[in-house]
Amino acid sequence: MTIKMRLLALLPLLILLLLPQCSKSTVTVNVDILSFFEEEDKDLEYGEDPVIPGYGPEISVKSPIEVISVPEEMSSNGIIEEIFILFGLDVANETGQAQAEFKVYACAKDLNPFLTPPILAEELILEPDSSYLLEMTVEGDDRLYQLFTQDEIYFAVEVLLQPGESTEDIKGVMLMEELKALVAVSSSF
Repeated sequence: MTIKMRLLALLPLLILLLLPQCSKSTVTVNVDILSFFEEEDKDLEYGEDPVIPGYGPEISVKSPIEVISVPEEMSSNGIIEEIFILFGLDVANETGQAQAEFKVYACAKDLNPFLTPPILAEELILEPDSSYLLEMTVEGDDRLYQLFTQDEIYFAVEVLLQPGESTEDIKGVMLMEELKALVAVSSSF
């Protein structure tokens, strides 16, 4: 058998090995949502204005609503295979005790995120003179998949504080450390 005939015999095998590589590719896109927030909006202070008295009513601390432009790789060119949203928050509770519920919202443009179900939610008891590092991760559902096919998404963060058993005013600060989406997008070529 000549070299040319051997190469021709191997050609179908080479095509079968290379074809899957050319027909579909998957790219993971890291969307740093927190980078869209203004620096001063990453800190959520509570207890200064308004004062949160011990045994008082529930107080809501909200971030501004941020508009995130979705990378074109996700919104037009591919099929979203997988999404993970990661959120990290550093909480320094100075005084008072409270039950805190941390929520992250995402919704389609022109909607109020605070009126939609949160994509992440976690509860924590805040004790006086204590620090906490809160890390949350959620795997995407159909709603998130649909959101990331649009050109813009609205994101916001809210913390609900319900005063606990202390009579001391509740005061502290929360610093958003991380808010990002990891999105696996596949496309055919």
